Amino acid sequence: MPAKIATVDKYQGQQNDFILLSLVKTKNIGHLRDVRRLVVALSRARLGVYIFGRTSLFSNCIELATAFNILATKPARLSLVLNESFPTQRKLHDACETFEIHNLQHMQALVMQKMEEDRNFALARDKIMQAQQQANDRIAEAQARYTKKTQEGDARVEPEAEEG
Repeated sequence: MPAKIATVDKYQGQQNDFILLSLVKTKNIGHLRDVRRLVVALSRARLGVYIFGRTSLFSNCIELATAFNILATKPARLSLVLNESFPTQRKLHDACETFEIHNLQHMQALVMQKMEEDRNFALARDKIMQAQQQANDRIAEAQARYTKKTQEGDARVEPEAEEG
């Protein structure tokens, strides 16, 4: 799940590594006509901002034209390098296989799939750790039994040695 879901107004003064800005339920521009809200929406990501919405609706708004003209120079589709994490050793122009996100539902499906994979990995890791702990416990018990038998055996041998 995302670390936080908030409206633009409630996100004032906060930052995150990535911002996913959803404008898909918008039929008209409304509150984003206020440039201050647009600045907050676009300036709170440290590593990347991804906007989901209808370009045609926002590109015709005079108040937003400067920002959306800059955004129009960027790719219109989100392409991900799956299983890559930050920081990466890959250079910006290195060739790599990318996975293109088609829409918000596609992004949601990918996030849910990754969350399920992470959950399954964590469950498998926990089972392995539990099995390792059980094996370590059995080894410790066997060592304790061996030590006890050895000490008991030594205790029986010593009196016999003194008598003889």
